[in-house]
Amino acid sequence: MLDDYKKWYAQKEDFLNHLFHHDSIIFHRFENVIRVLNFIETLDEKEINEDYEVIFDCGFSYLFSTVSEMELYLDKYFNNNFHRFLEYELLINYSLYVNELKSVLEEYEVMNKDIQKEFSAVLEEIDDIVINKKKFDNEIVDKFDAQILSTFTYSKEYITTPEVFDRIAEELQVS
Repeated sequence: MLDDYKKWYAQKEDFLNHLFHHDSIIFHRFENVIRVLNFIETLDEKEINEDYEVIFDCGFSYLFSTVSEMELYLDKYFNNNFHRFLEYELLINYSLYVNELKSVLEEYEVMNKDIQKEFSAVLEEIDDIVINKKKFDNEIVDKFDAQILSTFTYSKEYITTPEVFDRIAEELQVS
């Protein structure tokens, strides 16, 4: 588990450092996931209990898939032009949020066809803008938020993986 993470991190370190040094909102999305995983990695084997193992597995799985998705965007839509990728990071970041929220709503069995339809419409509009390199303004995220959040009621707190790791980082005092 830890060795796989160390190898993966070494392979992705340049990409992660680019995101960090450009103060990327995408990096901020999973920054505390990295901090928590790095904290667990520094513990003695005796200190790693079942809770830490679950946290580590969830965090590494999330980080692996998210970074892979970002690299796919970078390669497929931006020909590995990192600065061009960053021009659209607001929308790419929001699409990550929508997909994460979608997973949470599915987990809580709140997702239905109407909610799915709105989520899909937002994701399709984001994809259209990103793929076709259309101009957009930052207020578009407010529009998307209104569209998404009007589709369901908050009967409980729905938190995404990055938000969970923000809380874990705070609890572990690693933020």
